[in-house]
Amino acid sequence: MLMKDNKEHDNFKYMMAFDNYMKHIKTVPIVVYNSFLIGNSDEFKINNFSYRNKNYSAVNALDKIKNINDYVLSTIDVILNEIMKQVPNCISNSQRIQKIYYEQLIIENEEKTYTKYMSFFIDVPNNICDLPSEIKVYPLLIRPDNKIYSFDFKFDKIFIRKAGSNENNILGVATLKNGINANEFYRIYEVKPCEQYDYLYYTASFQDTYNKLQNIKMNLLAMTGKSIVIKEGNQEK
Repeated sequence: MLMKDNKEHDNFKYMMAFDNYMKHIKTVPIVVYNSFLIGNSDEFKINNFSYRNKNYSAVNALDKIKNINDYVLSTIDVILNEIMKQVPNCISNSQRIQKIYYEQLIIENEEKTYTKYMSFFIDVPNNICDLPSEIKVYPLLIRPDNKIYSFDFKFDKIFIRKAGSNENNILGVATLKNGINANEFYRIYEVKPCEQYDYLYYTASFQDTYNKLQNIKMNLLAMTGKSIVIKEGNQEK
């Protein structure tokens, strides 16, 4: 727990040192007066002691305890206020999509190997009505070795298909809304219906659209999918 200022930090260190000292040694004289029993004043005094080669002078323990109590209460208020601010973001995670599928078509010939297109999918049980009109995307996957893989997704289209189908059964498309330069943790996409033609146009124009693909960092371990390699002459490997 962080102290707000040096005074609270010193109070905290003093009480911790005293507590550790008492656990093991218990030789510090403590003076306690309670007006309920004797006199008309309350006093809780800790006399001087040494701990780990450092000397601590006598203090009024009530002042130390009150300062720490005030700090704890104020800190709890700050934490609770921040939690209340974040509650609306946690009420529902139905907008958050972390499971992304991909298909990659790679062409090999004698001159070079290149990606002809790479497409991304969100699978739904029935149709695009299974998704809200706006989704937040951040690819994330827990692998069998329990390692978590993720990355900042910067492609502008994710196609929606029925679960269990392939790229020949496109139901809709999610289009990037907040841009690739936004600093939000999740990219925001707008969900709309589309035709199979829209997907075919996407794959046909992929190289022109993403001719700087090498500058986009991807982590395929954060997604589920497949890469198909076709050699020149339509020989599939």
